[in-house]
Amino acid sequence: MDNITVFFDELSVHYQALCRYTPEVVQLAVKRLTEKSINKRVHILDLGGGDGYPAEQFLIANSEANLTLLDNSVGMLKMAQERLYRFRERANFVQGDMNQLGFHNKVFDVVFSCCSLHFVLGLSKFLQDIRSTVCENGSIAILFNDRADLSMQLFHQFFPAFHQIEIRRHHALQEVYSASIEAGLNVVDEVRFPYYLQFPTRDSFINFISSKPFSGFGFMGDNEFSREFENFTMIANSSLPETDIQVSAQLTLIVMEV
Repeated sequence: MDNITVFFDELSVHYQALCRYTPEVVQLAVKRLTEKSINKRVHILDLGGGDGYPAEQFLIANSEANLTLLDNSVGMLKMAQERLYRFRERANFVQGDMNQLGFHNKVFDVVFSCCSLHFVLGLSKFLQDIRSTVCENGSIAILFNDRADLSMQLFHQFFPAFHQIEIRRHHALQEVYSASIEAGLNVVDEVRFPYYLQFPTRDSFINFISSKPFSGFGFMGDNEFSREFENFTMIANSSLPETDIQVSAQLTLIVMEV
């Protein structure tokens, strides 16, 4: 079991409180994807589905849809199963690696991935593998952090070591476009969703980071994190007001068709 899988198994205990994207962004993305398939019997694949929130929105939006959720973490899958219990006749769960998809050809109408693209090791191969699972006229949608947008977040501004880890892991928008062309996919939609994380106090902002809520912290040893967190705390205390902390961020949705 790799370190990131262990990280998410441990994080799953309090993941809902630390969710790094706003529910509104996911709802908007799902709405955009389901406008053409409301009340149609479609099969959806949710890659890196986490606690099941995006999957839940799909199943609410389309009462005829069936969904398969894949995640590498047993803890996250357990959360997803609990969240989607009322949809149990239409939801399946698979423990697996996004980098080693083992699905049959052309079985899904929609493939969706929310905030998981930075776990992909080879972007072109990943999109090619997805393409083989999608039916003709199917859609592939990826909601992700464009590398260029990371620096707008205070977490990245105040924690340089974390930022350096994350910019190596996250993909640039142009890389996604290039990989889609290599995979024989057509990009048909691009939407940017700005959002904000609100913290009532500076201390709550600092405490949030102390809990290591983002996967990039899983690549840091305890000693490195402690040293860099001390520097982060010093910067935050000297730069931020005591109350009403707002962190700006942005997610990008790319929709591709075969």
